[in-house]
Amino acid sequence: VGFTFHDNWETHAIEVTSQSYAIEPIDDDNVILEFLNTHAPTSSAKPGNPEIQFWGCVRNDEGEIAAIAAITQWESGEYMLSSVATHTNMRGQGFAQKVCAGLVGLSYDRGIERLHLVVLSSNAAAIKAYSRIGFHLIGKFASYSK
Repeated sequence: VGFTFHDNWETHAIEVTSQSYAIEPIDDDNVILEFLNTHAPTSSAKPGNPEIQFWGCVRNDEGEIAAIAAITQWESGEYMLSSVATHTNMRGQGFAQKVCAGLVGLSYDRGIERLHLVVLSSNAAAIKAYSRIGFHLIGKFASYSK
């Protein structure tokens, strides 16, 4: 069995503060799963994952879900921003940044002090959006896959 080495991951963190973006908590697993399967099928966290603490979404002016993301808690105790997904036809309009900032604010309201995320080093657009919110690089790491 062969393994592929990946040395292109980064982890970022933010000290959680209140954020001004409005966010809508969402807990309908069917709606979340359909959105992820359509717009981000390789998302790391999906409904039913026991690590999930809560989901949030933002909508466009017509009321359609534009972006969603989750806050998960790993066995280590660390809280993670996970499964950030933007509607395929709404990318590049700032919705991912809004949902992430909103989840930072919601995390603050729920007493979470620090959030982490993992992103591919090559995902420059996501890294730029995360840095605008206040996430900063804390390390790079490698992984293996079959």
